[in-house]
Amino acid sequence: MKTYSKKVKVVYDKKDNLKLTIEQNTLLDKKYKGFVRNGALLNEEQKKKLREIDTQLAKLKLTFGENVLAETNNYQLHITNEEDLKGLPDGAKEAATALAKSKELEGWVFTLDFPSYLPFVTYVENRELRKEISIAAGKKAFQNNKFDNQNNVKEIVRLRHERANLLGYPTHAHFVLEERMAQNPDKVISFSNDLLAKAKPAAEKEFAELTAFAKELDGIDQLEKWDGAYYSEKLKQKLFNLDDEKLKPYFKLENVLNGAFTIAEKLYGITFKEVFDIDKYHEDVQTFEVLFSSNSESQELVAIFYTDFFPRKGKRNGAWMTSYKSQWVKGGINERPHISNVCNFTPPTPTKPSLLTFNEVTTLFHEFGHGLHGILANTTYPTLSGTSVFGILSNYQVKLWRIGVTNQKLWLCSLNIIKLEKLFHKNMLKK
Repeated sequence: MKTYSKKVKVVYDKKDNLKLTIEQNTLLDKKYKGFVRNGALLNEEQKKKLREIDTQLAKLKLTFGENVLAETNNYQLHITNEEDLKGLPDGAKEAATALAKSKELEGWVFTLDFPSYLPFVTYVENRELRKEISIAAGKKAFQNNKFDNQNNVKEIVRLRHERANLLGYPTHAHFVLEERMAQNPDKVISFSNDLLAKAKPAAEKEFAELTAFAKELDGIDQLEKWDGAYYSEKLKQKLFNLDDEKLKPYFKLENVLNGAFTIAEKLYGITFKEVFDIDKYHEDVQTFEVLFSSNSESQELVAIFYTDFFPRKGKRNGAWMTSYKSQWVKGGINERPHISNVCNFTPPTPTKPSLLTFNEVTTLFHEFGHGLHGILANTTYPTLSGTSVFGILSNYQVKLWRIGVTNQKLWLCSLNIIKLEKLFHKNMLKK
């Protein structure tokens, strides 16, 4: 590797005379900076120190994530009195019943997985139970037990600072932001302060309105963490007659996903065909061939697309896109990528399909935008393929995709594509 990095530096120093293409020049810049940012220009003693720091950081970050996951999996709120669930929508109740049965328990079980946690703190009237689960969520890996992350966080911060200094940066923030659109901490702080000045007055006004509403409705003098989602939902219903639960029957997961596929077909000419002969790591995962038809007789494989939409034990919270195989061109052969979207939506129950909130719909489209970035990749080199782009550019592109899709005209267009009458699941159609 030492010899390789020296060769890269020789080429890098001569790049202005090499008549490189834009793609080749980008690859050379990325390779060279990657070596430099990982200590290629340090002396041997400094390189040894850097390797020690990187080894410690790798272990600490892995331990941090494992502790958070363990704490998430270890908590459950078991309810046996249905009166305690007053206000909770039937769909959330049914999901909690199914979870309890899977654990061979009577009643209802709630966890810190987002599809279980969020409806509970948003709708359950029992303030003490909202407090219990909210505090449990807030103190994950912060309980002075074997999964405690307090010392891990301190050590990660210390090592990151030491690593940045070793590489010639004042702070870890300077090191990270050098490869991001913001470029340096001063721009971030300036932007944050500008945003604060504009947003804080509106936030204070809205918080005062919410406080007054909670006082009027239930005599609450001091809003706590476990009150925010609950009273915000109540106030939204009062002011705008808008209830996320009433929108969910319009957003059956399968229909939303098919809507995303249809929009991609309209925009890019690709189709998604579910296939069942590809190896997968869990039964919840769906696999699709992404195809492009250049004529009526032949179809070209663009990518393999995986979806993994439901929470389970051992799976971390959140939503993300990942690539199992990058796209690249070698020897005249265009190797096509394997791309995955992972989310944590409410799973189907024996009587209801998976129904999404509008926020979950935007999450699906957001991650699908990242997925399209990988699916449609067409570069020579795998390290420049798909989302392997400068800093936050990938997120910026996806936000443009999502904003475009959720723009009123395009959103109504997409509803027509999906066909509104098909958005109701079969139980709604019977009513």
